[in-house]
Amino acid sequence: MIKISLLMVFLFFVMLSVALLYVTFVPEYVADLEGPEGYDLSYEDEKHKYRSFSSNGEEIYYTGINESGDLIDTSGDAHWIYMYGGGCVNCHGTDGRGGIPIMMGNIMSPDIRYSTLSSGEHHMNHVPYDEEALKIAITEGIDSEGIPLDMNMPRWEMTDKDLDNLIGYLKDL
Repeated sequence: MIKISLLMVFLFFVMLSVALLYVTFVPEYVADLEGPEGYDLSYEDEKHKYRSFSSNGEEIYYTGINESGDLIDTSGDAHWIYMYGGGCVNCHGTDGRGGIPIMMGNIMSPDIRYSTLSSGEHHMNHVPYDEEALKIAITEGIDSEGIPLDMNMPRWEMTDKDLDNLIGYLKDL
């Protein structure tokens, strides 16, 4: 009985410590979770902040911001994008080949070059993408076979023009 009481006291103090840490550190991020109003450039974005981009698609790929300076909203469970900002480059790399560990290293980002996605011979073992299937993957998080993508993939809410420009850039990679 004493062991159970000691365990309960220990758990109480652990929960109290977690609550205090939450109250102390989380409020500064609440604005970031609300989206664009609290947007703050991440380290990755900061490196590219002063870079000139050759196209709107490239700028979106690197920053998640279009040529008009508008932050492209996302939905889904990719909360990191609200907290840190970023674009495709953060997970898929500058060359689009992926292979970057995502979220504590439990998954690897795939190769998203259009030449790879639209090919019948690739490592992902799915039906090749066409432009329409790729648009659905980017905006709705559904792959070329109708299967939901991992929730770490943001669902980008971009205009048709921005989406076409991004796909054009993926074709150039």
